[in-house]
Amino acid sequence: MVYISLGIAIISELIATSLLRINATTSGFNPMLLLGIIVFYCVSFYSLGQSLTVIPTGIAYAIWSAVGIVILTVLDLVVYHTHFVWQVYLALMLIVCGVVLLNLYAPSHG
Repeated sequence: MVYISLGIAIISELIATSLLRINATTSGFNPMLLLGIIVFYCVSFYSLGQSLTVIPTGIAYAIWSAVGIVILTVLDLVVYHTHFVWQVYLALMLIVCGVVLLNLYAPSHG
């Protein structure tokens, strides 16, 4: 169940951050986007907090941030056609490897 909470935290954070990008690329102030950003970040942090009841803080935060970084980078590639140098892809692979190693060698959790 805690991994479901962590998944909700990740998805909510991705939505909020995507709304930030949309708000930045539109002209003018959009209160509905701002409300969505606030709501999804609140859901994200609440769900992240729920996952911390079992998963160690460092592990949960590493998973939350790494998955977010990788997915948002892929979204940048697909949606906004952003081009990255090869070092960015190497850095993303190292982030993923780091999170995998953390999960393999961290104290066991539920």
